[in-house]
Amino acid sequence: MLNSPPPELWLEILHHLPLTDLQAIYAVSTLFHDIVQSRLFQDVKLHLGPDKPAMGELRERLAFLCTPPVSFHVRKFTFFGRIRGFSHIYSSLSLDSANEWVVVILQAIPSFVNLRTLWLDSWTNPQIGFSRLGLETLTNLEELRIVGSSFNSSQTPPISKIRVKRLYLQFSHFLDYSAGKSRSFLPVMNPHTLSLLDLTFDSNVHTRWLVDGDPVFANLRQLNLTCSAVSCVQLHQISARFPSVRRLVVDAFLLGTPTSAVVTQIDTFCGPCSFLPLVLPGTGCSELVITDSTPAYLAETLAVAGRTPSVTSLALSFSLHQIATWTSPREVFSLLPNVSELRLRITGSEKVPDNVTHQTYPGILARILSTARDLQSVEITGALPPFISTPHKLEDSLRGALPHLRDIRVCG
Repeated sequence: MLNSPPPELWLEILHHLPLTDLQAIYAVSTLFHDIVQSRLFQDVKLHLGPDKPAMGELRERLAFLCTPPVSFHVRKFTFFGRIRGFSHIYSSLSLDSANEWVVVILQAIPSFVNLRTLWLDSWTNPQIGFSRLGLETLTNLEELRIVGSSFNSSQTPPISKIRVKRLYLQFSHFLDYSAGKSRSFLPVMNPHTLSLLDLTFDSNVHTRWLVDGDPVFANLRQLNLTCSAVSCVQLHQISARFPSVRRLVVDAFLLGTPTSAVVTQIDTFCGPCSFLPLVLPGTGCSELVITDSTPAYLAETLAVAGRTPSVTSLALSFSLHQIATWTSPREVFSLLPNVSELRLRITGSEKVPDNVTHQTYPGILARILSTARDLQSVEITGALPPFISTPHKLEDSLRGALPHLRDIRVCG
């Protein structure tokens, strides 16, 4: 009589089955529970919309998920809250919420002791109660994403902090200035574990949430800021509060004219070139990713920022028309004299310029690239002109025109 296959073999077999088949197997046979659980319950999604389950059904589902060994397998938990029928006053996302469904869900989350990723998407709820989320006991949390309308926090910082490596916050109003509410979410977070902070909100940024006395986040290495607009003064305030940031990503319009540079330790800046006079002079920035510019405006802002020999990696995005009419690339590369790696994204134009043909296009690119004296590596992506049949042909032409380059890649 043959021996039964070992659990490892069953695990390999079941790993290739879709989740619907796993659910069917789990429902009809207890023999596979131990093997199936690790995959079936590692990613749990809970949607509460207009057709939300009855409270008894919700409690039953959560009781099953929160009971070992199932609770040990949950690595990602996503809560989407679109609950109607509650006024804005009573629809906060916190353990104090008058919304019974919200409270029951938040009470269940700490049972997932091996949770790595938590998403709380509650856009219809106006307030996120940071100090009353009950997440302090989660010691393995790596990523926390919260979507809401605004946040509040108690005036007294909690003794226990939320331990997380990456924090993503997206709000429409961002702050609640009601009486007795804190202006900052930072005291709720563990300052030693947070390495990435991503802030997204609809309106212009303000810095009233940077309260004096907040902890210093010494291990924060990346700051992403997405908003309508940010002023020079506000960027100074944000940079001063997070002095250890190495990568700064900004997607916003800059209000005002830079008068002094921020003093930070950033290695990488990603954003519009209007910020360059703010971030280049006071840093040893080695990588620039310019997201919004024209060749002329890039040269203008670099001239204000001054010569920056620390930059060795540069990423640009221009249209085909801008590339064809870029007459003075030397103005840019003379101010960034040590660029050795260039990533150039070329977007399509409605009409191909008259001077761009299959014969002239490689020469136009070679003329631009040859002005970067230390250039070693080039990557060109985006739309290829219709007369370029394959990326390899353009690569070959550029290699012939620029034999000193170590690496040329064209990805159409």
